Amino acid sequence: MRTTFSSLVSKRDIIMVGLLAAIFVLAVSYSVLSATTISTNINTDGTLTVTGASTLTGAVYASSTLQATGVGLFYSTLSAGASTNSPVTTFNVSGSGYFSVALGVGQATTGQGNLVVDELGVFNSRLGVSGTTSPYQELGVTGDAALGSAATTTLSVESTSASQGGCIELRGENNSWVRVYVGNGGGTSTTAFQMSTSNLTNGGTALLVVEQGRCQ
Repeated sequence: MRTTFSSLVSKRDIIMVGLLAAIFVLAVSYSVLSATTISTNINTDGTLTVTGASTLTGAVYASSTLQATGVGLFYSTLSAGASTNSPVTTFNVSGSGYFSVALGVGQATTGQGNLVVDELGVFNSRLGVSGTTSPYQELGVTGDAALGSAATTTLSVESTSASQGGCIELRGENNSWVRVYVGNGGGTSTTAFQMSTSNLTNGGTALLVVEQGRCQ
């Protein structure tokens, strides 16, 4: 009789311990699956994986790579490589930028290597086209250039200085240079070709000079 009572007590203890363990597991699972507010820092030496949506109302700092395999939406300003956390523009990058496909400004584009600007594009330094990485002038083009328009196509070469005029320079196959410009006086070279021109609309007479040498 004593053995039977001890056996019943042992079985009851085992059942109680099992019930308590099950209740604890369910409570922990519920707290993890439901919304949790943590008012202190979270430090992890491994990977933090979140399968649902995460809403971050404060600043996010990444000392290494910050990667998003899906769509990343930023509803405020975004600063990359900047020393300030308050950029004055919506997208601020201090350093180099690389786009593997295309970049569209004011117009969407998906063409490989395309740069599409819908409105005015301003380059404060030099611009190289078709592989020209170090143009010696403000615009450097390796290859041909085609100008076209539905109306009259105009090529304007002018200078903002009153004492200087527009000039076109051509290099021959023997590496000699010839310049073409409009001047009031004669050419400085003995081989210069001069042609008198008169503008009946605006008035004035000038000389079209073709001579050896460069514009600058």
